[in-house]
Amino acid sequence: RFIFSSCYVCVGRPLFSHMALVSVGGGRSLRDFWIESVMLSNTLIGRDKAIRAWQYLARMLYGLTGKELFGNLLRLLAVSRKTLRFYKPVKVAKAVEDILGDKSLDPVDKALTVAEVSSDGFYSLTDHLAFAQRMGALPSLSARQVDNLDRFIEVFWVTEIVAVMCRELRTFRRLRLQEGAEACGKSSLKGGAVRVPSSETLVAPMAAYPSSSSVDGNEKPGKQPSSNALAEKKRLNLILLLKAFVCDFPVALYFLFPAAVKNRGRNRAWAGFCGLIA
Repeated sequence: RFIFSSCYVCVGRPLFSHMALVSVGGGRSLRDFWIESVMLSNTLIGRDKAIRAWQYLARMLYGLTGKELFGNLLRLLAVSRKTLRFYKPVKVAKAVEDILGDKSLDPVDKALTVAEVSSDGFYSLTDHLAFAQRMGALPSLSARQVDNLDRFIEVFWVTEIVAVMCRELRTFRRLRLQEGAEACGKSSLKGGAVRVPSSETLVAPMAAYPSSSSVDGNEKPGKQPSSNALAEKKRLNLILLLKAFVCDFPVALYFLFPAAVKNRGRNRAWAGFCGLIA
């Protein structure tokens, strides 16, 4: 939703033909979901996440059925996602520069975010070698060497996820402290102003793991957020923690195992299911 909200701010309400508004949970409509899906499809991360969903669905079905149709689909989608990472290391370098120059971040949040984004950059950079191998540019590599290369690349995904988990756990604690202070009518600064933790003004530059405040990027330090904004941050924080701990981290560990372990049907199906949920 943080992506969708930004789209509304930038482009305004799209001029689509009127549809019958069918209420969905939370007072939303099918039209809202339709418009948001179109907006998301126009972004790089939207296309990547859509391909990822089909990729992990194919992995799950391949593990459950063993049919080569799903295996071919899995491999094709995996290679197509690699093309979306072209030039990403250059974008990461600019993102790291922006993070280091952000004076609103405390040292710990800054270090964790740099670790997250840098890991994503190194992952994309080394993944170019895997793409070259898939297209036949590295014929000298044996099957075992290719597997070792793939496993080495996934190490950077693990370090990215660990950085996100640590940052969001810190945010989880601070959001609860802030909620408690508001409930008791207390203030953490003189003059009655409520301090907004630095991590709550952070918007992760790669949008793979946004910080919990991405829903309210215009918030100024020192300004007390509304109860709705705080509730939304808590919701997003819990989603990010659940995604990282329950879905992404187990799947990343799965990719660190040798091919003989990864290729077992039940392991493929389990990893595909967790990746599909994420």
